Amino acid sequence: MTKFLLKCATILFFLWIVGCNHQNNSQHTEVSSVEVPIDSLQMLKDTIMLDASTEGEEIRLYINKITTDTIIESEILGETGKERYSFTFNDQLKKANHILYSYEKPIYLSKNIKLKVSKKEDLYSSKEVKQKLNKKFMLYHNIFFRKKIDCKWFGKYTLTLNQNNDDWREIYDIKIDISKDSIVYEAKGHQLYQRFLLSGISKKDTLFLYISNIEDNIGGVNFDEESKIIMKGEQFFIKNAYINSLSKKTNSSYKLEKERHK
Repeated sequence: MTKFLLKCATILFFLWIVGCNHQNNSQHTEVSSVEVPIDSLQMLKDTIMLDASTEGEEIRLYINKITTDTIIESEILGETGKERYSFTFNDQLKKANHILYSYEKPIYLSKNIKLKVSKKEDLYSSKEVKQKLNKKFMLYHNIFFRKKIDCKWFGKYTLTLNQNNDDWREIYDIKIDISKDSIVYEAKGHQLYQRFLLSGISKKDTLFLYISNIEDNIGGVNFDEESKIIMKGEQFFIKNAYINSLSKKTNSSYKLEKERHK
């Protein structure tokens, strides 16, 4: 009899524990289901860049009507996945993050492909990531808030690579035309023709160049993000990793011949 009562007490105690856990879980579910207020965003502008991937890159500009912060978001679509960038700023950059997603299997095998997060980065990930995000932010910021370029940069810049080479196929002509309305980059050579529309950010004696749109790109790769024109006195030099590959040099700068607009 004593064993039977002990067994019953044990069962009742177990049922009481289960009931308490179920009640706690229900309470937790109710609390977690309460919606967190979402910032009211108003989209101001959007644009598409065609140089970032074969599918293009969509960039949107928002205003947060509650905090008055400005937000830039971008989505880059590709065959193996997609990337997302987000930047929150006011007088200065407050937040920045980059998320890389990859498809669990090739997109051509199925229409309903699941995405998985391959990488997450923000301003605190590393010094290198912070620099990369700041450069990306400068590119996007300049697209939406393009500032007038100082007139000291206006003119036609030319450069001939490998002009003393015996093989004419190794000679390339590069021209950059900078005016108050546009920056146009052209490169011509054997099996090569490029015409890019660029945007520029001027800082003291350096003009940083970024791709805005690709009009033609036959036989080449995209203009490097690290491109810049440096003014030293009355002379101008360009630094660009892709130009290095054409000249088969590394970490070099090239003197540009400048002709002022008439």
